Amino acid sequence: MKNLKFVIILLLIVGCSKSSKKELPTNNSHTVEEITTQEDISNKTPEATSETLTTKEVSKKTKVTDAELQNTIDTFINCKANSSSRKECRNAITAFISTTYGLNEFKDKLGNYEIYDSIQPIIKRTKAWKSLGSAINQRHIDKAVSLVQNGGLALVIDTSESYGHVTVIRPSETKKSGSWNLELPKVLSLFNNKPEKSFYNKSLAYAFKKSDALKIFIRE
Repeated sequence: MKNLKFVIILLLIVGCSKSSKKELPTNNSHTVEEITTQEDISNKTPEATSETLTTKEVSKKTKVTDAELQNTIDTFINCKANSSSRKECRNAITAFISTTYGLNEFKDKLGNYEIYDSIQPIIKRTKAWKSLGSAINQRHIDKAVSLVQNGGLALVIDTSESYGHVTVIRPSETKKSGSWNLELPKVLSLFNNKPEKSFYNKSLAYAFKKSDALKIFIRE
């Protein structure tokens, strides 16, 4: 008799236990799968924040001071003065662009900066670069200036030659050019043939004569 009572009590305990497990999920509760998903999302949040910070850091890095720009020019002029051939120091502009904007496309396999002759072909095969069109179109100029003002990169290149001159648009107010009859920004211009005429605080009109061959390229 005692054994029978023990068996009945045991069956009642097991039954209650199964009933409790069935009642766990309610309309207001989360399943184990849902909880795991939320934890995964929570764990990914710091990564997203890290990417945002990196973007901000890159934007801050593009704000080059006048002293840094002048140092770039002085270094370039000094390099040309001590070079043994005209071909030397032709990577000064790619070195500036790469270090200032944190880019890698203007480096070769050994990590050396490409010469400026390589800029056009590299830009044309790199999807991150886009052509805005003619640099003698005010709408294109204004769009490039707006991009640069927000930390972006825009170049004006003489496409009449594969080794055409390259300038970097600076974040500056535009001013009316009499020779171009357009509102033009200041640019950084390193002249390979006449390095002493390089500048960073003059307008686009001092770097080029007005021409349909001048194109604006932006880094997206």
